[in-house]
Amino acid sequence: MRHAFLIMAGKIDETLLEIIHQLDSRQHDFFIHIDLKAGLIDEQRIEEVVNFSSVVFIDRMKGTWGGFSLVKIELRLLRTASTKHEYAYYHLLSGQDFPVKTNQRIDDFFAQNKGKNFLEVSDRLKNQNPDRYRLRYQQYHFLQDRFIGKKRNIFKYIDFFRAMCSDILALIGRGKLRFSLDLSGLALRMIWYSIF
Repeated sequence: MRHAFLIMAGKIDETLLEIIHQLDSRQHDFFIHIDLKAGLIDEQRIEEVVNFSSVVFIDRMKGTWGGFSLVKIELRLLRTASTKHEYAYYHLLSGQDFPVKTNQRIDDFFAQNKGKNFLEVSDRLKNQNPDRYRLRYQQYHFLQDRFIGKKRNIFKYIDFFRAMCSDILALIGRGKLRFSLDLSGLALRMIWYSIF
């Protein structure tokens, strides 16, 4: 049973190298995206810790936390891996997700659970903080990928002000608006998963 490990990392550091070293196996291949914001990278550092797996680096782009750019990176990783080989599982990891089980235990677990997807879907936020949950689907931050990822950035405040204004306009126009959207079944998904 072959596994593709899709790794989204901010940089090549000792943690990432150790993750790859620990997961290295004839049954495991790596598809890696290193954030463009990391600058020049030395891909050789990763290839030096791998003895059995193949390693594929995908075209780099800037990834912004909470931005659509992360979805684009995830899709690039999936597309690249699925065209290289038909894997039993695709595991999306960050460059900080250190394995806590041996390769044998990981392989055995997925062999025993073949045909099952593993991803967390939760309505925890809906129950804990309904207002913040509502903001996840009612507001769209147009500047998220371009400017928001930077700390103390004026565009961050402009974007949040624009989102608040759209909320106020929605409240003002609510009496005239005859549109209803049922999002009662909406749940949040953790970004990391293992799917077949």
